[in-house]
Amino acid sequence: MGEIVVGVDGSESSHRALRWALEEARLCRAVAVVVHAYEPVILHHPYVTADPFVPLAAFSAATVQDQRLQDEQDTRDRQRAEGVVQQALDDAGWRGRDPEVKRLIVTRNAAKTLVEMSDHAELLVVGSRGRGGFTGLLLGSVSLQCLHHARCPVVIVR
Repeated sequence: MGEIVVGVDGSESSHRALRWALEEARLCRAVAVVVHAYEPVILHHPYVTADPFVPLAAFSAATVQDQRLQDEQDTRDRQRAEGVVQQALDDAGWRGRDPEVKRLIVTRNAAKTLVEMSDHAELLVVGSRGRGGFTGLLLGSVSLQCLHHARCPVVIVR
């Protein structure tokens, strides 16, 4: 078997999906591709750019400072994402052995990422509900998108 793609977002449901996917990958001798996709935090600053009395040099300095702050935020986001994947693997009991695991962390929409990855996967595994706010739903938005649009079989772990 080829690759089993599994999405993780830090939720208990995604941790259960990862445990299931790791066991399936072990049994099928497949590679488990652990995916965490997140949309980055974009910092906005309330500069009034149309003010004719603000010197141009002030905007240049503000732009450099804004970029530095954004870079720091991006670093924190990436570290948090790596922590989400590592915590999920730790909780699943994976210790760097069987099965082989590839980690993929991307800054883009989770559903779109997983659906696109399903092009080359043997199986796509997701949890039934992620970290969204609508707790009464049976399926979360990402699992629902995967169910309807994936190009390989989908397992939704509850």
